[in-house]
Amino acid sequence: MPLVLPLEFLGITMTAMRWMILLVVVAVIVGGSAFAFSPRGLPVDMATAERSSIREFIEEEAKTRLPDIFKITMPLQGRILPISLEEGDRVEQGQIVAQMDVRDLDTDVLEQTNSVKQYERNLEQINLAIEQAEQTVRASQAKYDFAERVFSRTKSLAESNTTSQQRLDQDELQLTESQLDLRKEQLNKSMYVIMRGVVDLMRETEAAKQIKVERDRARAEIRSPVSGVVLKKEKSNEQVVAAGDLLLTVGDPSALEVEADILTQDAVKIAPGDPVSIEGPAIGPEPVSGRVDKIYPQGFTKVSSLGVEQQRVTVIIAFADGVLEQLRQDGRSLGVDYRVRIKVYTDEKADAVVIPRAALFRSASGNWQAFVVRQGRAIQTDVEVGLRNDFFVEILAGVADGEEVIVAPDSTLQSGTEVEPMQRVTATDAEQT
Repeated sequence: MPLVLPLEFLGITMTAMRWMILLVVVAVIVGGSAFAFSPRGLPVDMATAERSSIREFIEEEAKTRLPDIFKITMPLQGRILPISLEEGDRVEQGQIVAQMDVRDLDTDVLEQTNSVKQYERNLEQINLAIEQAEQTVRASQAKYDFAERVFSRTKSLAESNTTSQQRLDQDELQLTESQLDLRKEQLNKSMYVIMRGVVDLMRETEAAKQIKVERDRARAEIRSPVSGVVLKKEKSNEQVVAAGDLLLTVGDPSALEVEADILTQDAVKIAPGDPVSIEGPAIGPEPVSGRVDKIYPQGFTKVSSLGVEQQRVTVIIAFADGVLEQLRQDGRSLGVDYRVRIKVYTDEKADAVVIPRAALFRSASGNWQAFVVRQGRAIQTDVEVGLRNDFFVEILAGVADGEEVIVAPDSTLQSGTEVEPMQRVTATDAEQT
């Protein structure tokens, strides 16, 4: 028969026994909870390498612009009348957009016209005088020719002693006088010819002045060189304006394009014709298409917002056909210098092993690496990359399709550390990272 001793014999009271049982139960519950909820590894964000298409692009802030902006200036100093056009008004090529006070110009035109007419009348009178002088010269020439023949005959007779010396002297005197008369009339005609040249030169000078004042009069009606809209209005009220002062700025909004300043190390990857995605609040919820139209041949230095000097080059992007019209139909009429954002696609691949770019980091030697999760542990692995953009990167070697990688790993993470997923990063999450 077994020996049974009462609890009191062991010095344990019933109350103490109850407390011991309660403590054992609590210890079991706490230990079980700690075991159930304790992490089995370091929590990390993970993403799965998967086959997908990838496009390499260069993203940059940009703005809209017009290739040609026409500045309409004051053609000459004078008084400009009030300009009725306002910003945004449509104008057609050749349309009068501003008007000068032309009263003084009309007076100048009238004065020059009368001056030219006066010189033309003077020329007519001189031409008549020249014609009369030519007739007088012909008559004097005839008299001289006659006197020369008479003197020649008298001289022959005198040599044969058939006439007197007195008659010879008279005929010689007549010849000399007729010669002087001829030279006088010839000189007279030459003077008229010279006078005609001077008056004709003065008439040409006045005619040139007439052309100028008539041109100024025509320019007083200031016309638009192109069809487009008024972008900016500089003068409104009637006032005296100096020649060359800006009155209006006109451009054609249908020729709107995009200008972006690209880092030169990125610009070398861009070629005319590359597809472009244009987006931003000014564009709307959905991006629109464009293409690279021109890359400027010369770069420039630009200081970034952080004070870093950067070498950049201007790239011009054309909207795809019909895009601007569609935006206008959607109630989004873009103007000049509107802020947008562009992505220039430089390469693409339809079937590639892709992971989020945030999973990559550089090793101490400068190689690309990633933490690949294998058998629950983070394994630091060298990878070979192909195409990449701001969100994704193509893996050529180092990570297989379907393997998991750690996104944005902590700098203290060590290779071989046991990890468990805290969050599975999707493609949308990667783009927002």
